[in-house]
Amino acid sequence: MKRKVVILSSALEALIVLAVIYFEPTYQVRGILWSEATFEGKPTSYWRDELERWEVSNEPGIHWMGHRGPWFQRNDTRFERFRDRLRPREKTPDDHEVMMLLLMDQVEARQFGPSLLRRNDEAKSVLQELLNDSSPKIRLFAQIGLGMKPKIPGDD
Repeated sequence: MKRKVVILSSALEALIVLAVIYFEPTYQVRGILWSEATFEGKPTSYWRDELERWEVSNEPGIHWMGHRGPWFQRNDTRFERFRDRLRPREKTPDDHEVMMLLLMDQVEARQFGPSLLRRNDEAKSVLQELLNDSSPKIRLFAQIGLGMKPKIPGDD
């Protein structure tokens, strides 16, 4: 009887360790185990999850001669919405310069999306891996990041 308890408890502990590794939020362990490409210290699986939160559309922007360009928007996760309900974000500072910097950061994120898509040479290996993803949305983002000029929702 004692031997069965030891085997059962060892199996349960191993299952818990495997679950923690698989559901680790930074994806570092999974990236090392699957030898994924990295960008900004984050593996491909992290970037895939991050890109799932983004939406892209082709909208008229404030560009020269009414040029249409892709606009990006990041959707909050369930955890982020829950956290904001429990602890609302602090009010923005009254300092004019700080307000302008925050506004420029928001405009830059809407125009260029996540840092992975800003045509950085270091991101190419991650984007190449994401081109083979099963999700069409992720493949679209990988094509945008590699400069392939894909058809973006909102194109006429």
